[in-house]
Amino acid sequence: MDRYIELIKNMPVDEHSFTTRKSTWAKFIQNGKPASRILSEMFSEKNEIELSRADLFALAKQNDYQRLAIATILWGYPAGMRGNHFENISNELVLLEEILKEAVLGIEDWDAHYSKTKSIRGLGLSTYTKFLYFCGAKVKTLPCVILDQRIIDVVNKGVLSGLGSLHGVRTSNASKKYCDYLKIIDEASKKYGASHGGVEMFIFAFGLNIKPAPNRSLLALTSCG
Repeated sequence: MDRYIELIKNMPVDEHSFTTRKSTWAKFIQNGKPASRILSEMFSEKNEIELSRADLFALAKQNDYQRLAIATILWGYPAGMRGNHFENISNELVLLEEILKEAVLGIEDWDAHYSKTKSIRGLGLSTYTKFLYFCGAKVKTLPCVILDQRIIDVVNKGVLSGLGSLHGVRTSNASKKYCDYLKIIDEASKKYGASHGGVEMFIFAFGLNIKPAPNRSLLALTSCG
């Protein structure tokens, strides 16, 4: 990643946004279940809303973790979640709020903490680390950042330097490697003078679309015949 220092330092983290349509969430607005009130208030009379990372950080400061969770899902899954994941998660907003309140106070034992989420069906590491990131939670001294399938794919592509120790990470073992991932992001943040979110966003946005430049000397020899 050393080649991209200036880009990493200048990632537009706060402005990183997604737009989601009211029609995508209509059945959850109308079903009268726990998330319906929050969704109704968020959309109000609008047919679509745009949410940025800055919007979610602002919500986190209000300590309304149920609303933050719903807003984060809309930001992270603007086209909707697969299967019944949203319904299952939104039905456990009270429990989720309790777990996030604990997380904000500091996570000392990651495995023990993450095990508390297992009873919430549909809540995987990708979604939960989004919640932790916007809450500003830390595992010991390490700020939490998002670890999703796209990041996993970037790691296993093997193009970006500094991620090698995570090679072989999969959805099935990602939670066990999360602390190692946080250490890598923290070290990169300090090395490049960038935010933790900026490092993560760079990996997410560019990692799958970087192809190593060809060896110039070899290319020159080839072109000369």
